[in-house]
Amino acid sequence: MVKLAPPNKLLPLGELVNERPELAVEPLEDLARQYPSDGQVLYALGLALLNVGDIQRAISRLEAAVKRERHMEDTIYHALSQAYSLAGMPAHAHRAATRAGLNPPPWQETLRGDWPEHAKLADLLEFEEARRDTLRPGPQASAALRKMQAFSRKFPAYRPALNVIGTALFSQGKFSEAREEITKVLRLDARNVHALLNLARIERLLGGVPAVEALREQVEAARKQDEGEEQVASGELALASIYLLMEDAGAARAALERHLEGQQGPQAREQAEASEEVQQIQERLERHEQFPDAPLMLPGELLPPLWVTRWQATPGKRMLAEIERDLLTIPGWFQGVEQGLTFEGKFFSGLLTTALVNPDQAAMPDGVTPAERLERLLARLAGGRGSLDGLVGVGQALQMLNLMPEDAVVRGPDGQELQALSLELVNEPLDIMNSRQDQKRHEQALGHLVAGRVEQAHAELAALAEKYPDLPSLRFNMINALAQSGRPGAEAEARQLTEELAGQYPHYLFPPARLALLAIHDGDFEGARRWLAWPRGLKKLHVLEYGYFQAVQGILNLYEGNLDSVKTTQDILRQLLDEDSMPLRLLHQEILKKAGEVAPDEALNLLERLE
Repeated sequence: MVKLAPPNKLLPLGELVNERPELAVEPLEDLARQYPSDGQVLYALGLALLNVGDIQRAISRLEAAVKRERHMEDTIYHALSQAYSLAGMPAHAHRAATRAGLNPPPWQETLRGDWPEHAKLADLLEFEEARRDTLRPGPQASAALRKMQAFSRKFPAYRPALNVIGTALFSQGKFSEAREEITKVLRLDARNVHALLNLARIERLLGGVPAVEALREQVEAARKQDEGEEQVASGELALASIYLLMEDAGAARAALERHLEGQQGPQAREQAEASEEVQQIQERLERHEQFPDAPLMLPGELLPPLWVTRWQATPGKRMLAEIERDLLTIPGWFQGVEQGLTFEGKFFSGLLTTALVNPDQAAMPDGVTPAERLERLLARLAGGRGSLDGLVGVGQALQMLNLMPEDAVVRGPDGQELQALSLELVNEPLDIMNSRQDQKRHEQALGHLVAGRVEQAHAELAALAEKYPDLPSLRFNMINALAQSGRPGAEAEARQLTEELAGQYPHYLFPPARLALLAIHDGDFEGARRWLAWPRGLKKLHVLEYGYFQAVQGILNLYEGNLDSVKTTQDILRQLLDEDSMPLRLLHQEILKKAGEVAPDEALNLLERLE
């Protein structure tokens, strides 16, 4: 009898195969050793190996899988046809595609049209390995790029290699070198859509939308073959991306539909619709439909990927200096940037706004001074023309720079009021006792509380609170000790005292944040939102207080299923606080708690995105 892997072990790994295949390979290999006759395990392992570029091992596992899973023959043969093609085995690829019901053309026509006749299989495998590593972020990318450049010198007319080199150089922000490589491709084939896409990306950054629009005639010509036939489906997908860079939604949507219609059979179309690139294009088109004022390509989506990776790994003021330095090299990026930033995610739009609206900064390459850019951003904020998340990100950045008028009121697209304030975050305590001895007693009381000596902590804190009735932090810590005491009615009493404290000190954010957290745990999300309303007139805030307030906001988003907003909160907190700080630990605990309450596949997705 065939021993099959339990679904609860296999299904969560199946989610990783397409999204994070490098994480799926090892656990799937373990499953394959435990269940060597389970064809679904072998298929999932073969697909993961194919996605990470381990072609030969992928073929071995897929060939074994197809012998054991007859009811999945079409699906497995489809994957095998792709693997055989990558391994330079066109006859095998043709047979597998036929078995999958894809009705492929004669196998001789599946060969790469410009692959050099004297090239060997080892050359093709070398190209595929270098291509995979060159375009994958990590330390191996530079070495892989050098290999690809050496390969290109060996086969100078091989256009895919030149395109890969151009893409890699673009990712590093080396625009002139990237353009040189891409120009080589277009000299060989003026209608190579993949080269035109690479060129369009560069032109959009250097010259803006008009520079991409100048390529339209060449792009339209690329849609036709010599015989007047339509481009192959993969070319239509590249064309859709080019039209996005032109800000032409209609042409992009038409090219995307041609790409999907060009798939051979319903199964192939379904797989194409699930691909990351297709979904990304569809998301941008849907966003444009929802927000007609939003650009098809947001500023952050235009930037070289390695720039963003480097920025996020750079601390504090050095990060902003690097952002400013890099942005000054791409003058076309600034066209309409005020419009785009108000649709970016909170963290990213805030980061770029801080760099763009620096009072000490000279006029940007588009000739707009920081003061003029600030005026434009404020106008967009006041008009609510943007996504709520992006508006908040820009508003927070302007608050931190003390550039937003104190009485400015911003409304989001849904009419929600966003109070923009001049806010200073500090690390030193804002309420200090006038006795070192009392300060020491306070610290010892907190130590008792952390150690679980709740009654002792409560007694000390209550005595100090009576002595210093105007220090809200003392009263809040005393209330925390009361809530943890376990006495009958203590939790209700603590909640009532917290509400009184929140009413008496509206600018002290710990009490409303705690009340919001209690409301979340009660399932009262509307009540939590009321407690998390930002108070007007707040000037200065301790960084932990701000962090705790933001962490509870993140927890509310977590329970409402807004995982992108939770990730944004994590990014903000990690910029401000250590990983073991109280706000980040609180958010982490709630994420783990939530993961324990949902199905295994949902929990895996949650932890993959947020941990």
